[in-house]
Amino acid sequence: MVSLNFVNQKLKVVLGTTNSLSGAAGSGRASFLHGAFELPYAYEIQSLKIVGVEADGMAYVEFEKRQITLKAGQEWGRISSTVETPVGTAKVKMTTTDTIVNHGIVEKSKIVAPKR
Repeated sequence: MVSLNFVNQKLKVVLGTTNSLSGAAGSGRASFLHGAFELPYAYEIQSLKIVGVEADGMAYVEFEKRQITLKAGQEWGRISSTVETPVGTAKVKMTTTDTIVNHGIVEKSKIVAPKR
Protein backbone atom coordinates (compact mmCIF):
# COMPACT_ATOMS: atom_id res chain seq x y z
CA MET A 1 0.00 0.00 0.00
CA VAL A 2 1.12 3.54 -0.73
CA SER A 3 0.01 6.88 0.65
CA LEU A 4 -1.90 9.14 -1.71
CA ASN A 5 -0.29 12.51 -2.35
CA PHE A 6 -3.53 14.49 -1.90
CA VAL A 7 -4.20 13.28 1.66
CA ASN A 8 -3.51 16.21 4.00
CA GLN A 9 -5.18 18.21 6.78
CA LYS A 10 -7.35 20.14 4.30
CA LEU A 11 -8.85 17.01 2.70
CA LYS A 12 -12.63 16.83 3.23
CA VAL A 13 -13.79 13.96 1.00
CA VAL A 14 -12.36 11.26 -1.24
CA LEU A 15 -14.42 10.46 -4.33
CA GLY A 16 -13.70 7.22 -6.15
CA THR A 17 -14.93 6.74 -9.71
CA THR A 18 -14.91 3.68 -11.95
CA ASN A 19 -15.93 3.35 -15.59
CA SER A 20 -16.02 0.01 -17.35
CA LEU A 21 -17.10 -1.38 -20.69
CA SER A 22 -17.96 -4.93 -21.67
CA GLY A 23 -19.70 -6.83 -24.43
CA ALA A 24 -20.38 -5.04 -27.72
CA ALA A 25 -19.23 -1.72 -26.21
CA GLY A 26 -15.69 -3.05 -25.91
CA SER A 27 -13.73 -3.92 -22.81
CA GLY A 28 -11.77 -2.01 -20.26
CA ARG A 29 -11.87 -0.39 -16.87
CA ALA A 30 -10.58 2.86 -15.40
CA SER A 31 -10.68 3.81 -11.71
CA PHE A 32 -9.63 7.08 -10.10
CA LEU A 33 -9.56 8.69 -6.66
CA HIS A 34 -10.28 12.41 -6.41
CA GLY A 35 -9.51 14.52 -3.34
CA ALA A 36 -12.00 17.25 -2.44
CA PHE A 37 -10.73 20.11 -0.28
CA GLU A 38 -13.92 22.20 -0.23
CA LEU A 39 -17.61 21.37 -0.11
CA PRO A 40 -19.69 21.42 -2.15
CA TYR A 41 -17.46 19.47 -4.56
CA ALA A 42 -18.66 19.06 -8.15
CA TYR A 43 -17.47 16.19 -10.36
CA GLU A 44 -18.77 17.46 -13.69
CA ILE A 45 -18.09 14.36 -15.78
CA GLN A 46 -20.78 12.39 -13.96
CA SER A 47 -23.08 15.29 -12.98
CA LEU A 48 -22.26 14.49 -9.35
CA LYS A 49 -21.94 16.98 -6.51
CA ILE A 50 -21.03 16.19 -2.92
CA VAL A 51 -22.97 18.88 -1.12
CA GLY A 52 -21.95 18.12 2.46
CA VAL A 53 -20.98 15.56 5.07
CA GLU A 54 -22.04 15.52 8.73
CA ALA A 55 -19.82 14.50 11.66
CA ASP A 56 -21.70 11.16 11.89
CA GLY A 57 -20.86 10.39 8.24
CA MET A 58 -24.23 11.33 6.74
CA ALA A 59 -23.56 12.48 3.16
CA TYR A 60 -25.65 14.82 1.04
CA VAL A 61 -25.17 14.24 -2.68
CA GLU A 62 -26.71 15.62 -5.85
CA PHE A 63 -26.65 13.32 -8.89
CA GLU A 64 -28.16 14.48 -12.17
CA LYS A 65 -30.25 17.07 -10.26
CA ARG A 66 -31.55 14.39 -7.84
CA GLN A 67 -31.00 14.98 -4.09
CA ILE A 68 -29.65 11.86 -2.33
CA THR A 69 -28.96 11.46 1.39
CA LEU A 70 -26.85 8.49 2.46
CA LYS A 71 -26.00 7.30 5.96
CA ALA A 72 -22.52 5.90 6.51
CA GLY A 73 -22.45 2.41 4.96
CA GLN A 74 -25.50 3.03 2.78
CA GLU A 75 -25.59 2.91 -1.02
CA TRP A 76 -27.89 4.16 -3.77
CA GLY A 77 -28.14 2.64 -7.23
CA ARG A 78 -29.87 2.91 -10.56
CA ILE A 79 -29.83 0.74 -13.68
CA SER A 80 -30.92 2.16 -17.03
CA SER A 81 -30.83 0.87 -20.59
CA THR A 82 -30.84 2.49 -24.01
CA VAL A 83 -30.71 1.08 -27.52
CA GLU A 84 -28.20 2.77 -29.80
CA THR A 85 -27.50 2.42 -33.51
CA PRO A 86 -23.76 3.17 -33.82
CA VAL A 87 -23.28 1.97 -37.44
CA GLY A 88 -25.86 1.29 -40.14
CA THR A 89 -28.73 -0.84 -38.90
CA ALA A 90 -26.85 -2.59 -36.08
CA LYS A 91 -28.43 -2.02 -32.69
CA VAL A 92 -26.63 -2.17 -29.37
CA LYS A 93 -28.35 -2.28 -26.01
CA MET A 94 -26.34 -0.19 -23.54
CA THR A 95 -26.97 -0.84 -19.85
CA THR A 96 -25.65 1.70 -17.36
CA THR A 97 -25.37 1.00 -13.65
CA ASP A 98 -24.84 4.04 -11.43
CA THR A 99 -23.90 3.31 -7.81
CA ILE A 100 -23.09 5.78 -5.06
CA VAL A 101 -21.65 4.34 -1.82
CA ASN A 102 -21.02 6.29 1.37
CA HIS A 103 -18.11 4.59 3.16
CA GLY A 104 -18.48 6.98 6.09
CA ILE A 105 -15.74 8.74 8.03
CA VAL A 106 -12.30 7.19 7.48
CA GLU A 107 -9.12 8.15 9.35
CA LYS A 108 -6.79 9.94 6.95
CA SER A 109 -3.92 7.63 7.90
CA LYS A 110 -5.96 4.72 6.51
CA ILE A 111 -6.53 6.28 3.08
CA VAL A 112 -4.07 4.38 0.91
CA ALA A 113 -3.91 2.82 -2.54
CA PRO A 114 -2.61 -0.61 -3.54
CA LYS A 115 0.94 -0.72 -4.90
CA ARG A 116 1.03 -1.39 -8.64
